[in-house]
Amino acid sequence: MNKVIITKEMLFRQRLCEYAKKKGVIKAARKYQTNRMFVYRQLKKWDGTVKSLSLRSRRPKTFPNKHTEEELHLISIMYLEHGLYGNAELYVRLKECGYNRSFGSMCKQIRAKGLKSVKRKKKSYTKYNNITGQYIGDKVQIDIKYVPQECIMFPSYGKNIIRLQL
Repeated sequence: MNKVIITKEMLFRQRLCEYAKKKGVIKAARKYQTNRMFVYRQLKKWDGTVKSLSLRSRRPKTFPNKHTEEELHLISIMYLEHGLYGNAELYVRLKECGYNRSFGSMCKQIRAKGLKSVKRKKKSYTKYNNITGQYIGDKVQIDIKYVPQECIMFPSYGKNIIRLQL
């Protein structure tokens, strides 16, 4: 059952309309501190009941610029094929197929449909071989080099072999 809730604003408008019927629009506008056009609008809506003065929805009844079913179908098909390359690439491909809307409206439709962009995992081009030790000391590499005496600039006390551990 539709129950009408009477607000203070609706009562104010009804008093305004009643006063305007008795005394005139100009006097009503002065008394209620509004302009004449507001009073005329309320009188045009008023049929003697408070319900007629309630605020009505401003939502449009039709959507002339709504996406068509063909466009939505085209977006979903092309998204499955080219969505992983990004929305910009998808938009270019849609334009080639005859899509004539803006980039923003395409993105809005993708979000509305709940389509998620597939994140590609970047391929690593460096090959890494993991060294696993089978026994103690397996991961240690020892390199022995012979260095001539004239190349050694620090005191080596006759030892020409330098051991490097990596």
